[in-house]
Amino acid sequence: MPIDSQLLRIFSGVAQLGSFSRAAKHLDIDKSAVSRAVNKLEQQLGIRLLYRSTHALRLTDAGEMVWLVAKQINDSLDTLEHYAQDYAKEAMGVLRVSCSSGFGRVVLLPAIDRFLNDNPRVQLQLAFEDRFTDLIAENIDVALRHSSVLPDSALVARPLADSPRVLVAAPAYLAKVEPPSSPMDLSSHACLAYGKATQLLDRWRFEADSEITEVRVVPRVILNDTEALKNLAIQAQGLVLLDRFLLQPDIDRGALVEVLPQYRPTPGFPIHAVYPARKWLPRKVTAFIEFVEQLLESCR
Repeated sequence: MPIDSQLLRIFSGVAQLGSFSRAAKHLDIDKSAVSRAVNKLEQQLGIRLLYRSTHALRLTDAGEMVWLVAKQINDSLDTLEHYAQDYAKEAMGVLRVSCSSGFGRVVLLPAIDRFLNDNPRVQLQLAFEDRFTDLIAENIDVALRHSSVLPDSALVARPLADSPRVLVAAPAYLAKVEPPSSPMDLSSHACLAYGKATQLLDRWRFEADSEITEVRVVPRVILNDTEALKNLAIQAQGLVLLDRFLLQPDIDRGALVEVLPQYRPTPGFPIHAVYPARKWLPRKVTAFIEFVEQLLESCR
């Protein structure tokens, strides 16, 4: 039968203070509870730990040995409790994060120094990959995912933000073609679309005056990397429809301009923080999620 650590704590108090009464006062429990705990420990171990009289008590040889071991166990438990308290209150340790390459490079990396400066005891491990990682098998603490459907119901998905999208092109591209005046004109333009083996985002939807217009474009280039799509657009290879947070820095510096601003693209997939446990999240995870929420708020 496993030994109850609380019995060892009570026995250690008795051995150290040399009295049931003093141990009870120190531990803030009844003297009778101290006596019962010592008796129970002796029964579990099958050895006598104390010689008792009406005026004094002393440890047996076996009691001396048990006390030495109990002190080591109690010290370890105290250290563990302090570490657990620190772990819950302060971000520390290795934090493993998975996110898409576009989000990681464009949004996360330029601001990551803020998170690291605020959390100096965290070692950050970032994995940029455009796939759904297996958080449990790959030992990931938190993943940032763009999806309306999360396949693993055992995971917790916390919504962080919607993903407004924008249609853009390079000024050089628009200078050599007739700019579109409505979504229906996109069929005659070079379009750059995101796609992979199981998915092709070639249906572009726009809203104006509460009406939705859907256009199925014929992509000139299909890529499974959003950052590469953006770079092709900057090289004047065509129009691209992507999340605004990926494109806003290039819009701000004039490398890309908005096309059909009077038509608002329908939002992309919402951004979720996904993690494998709901209770007792370590502070390093909650601190990172809060950081990303603030970051996305500033990107809107």
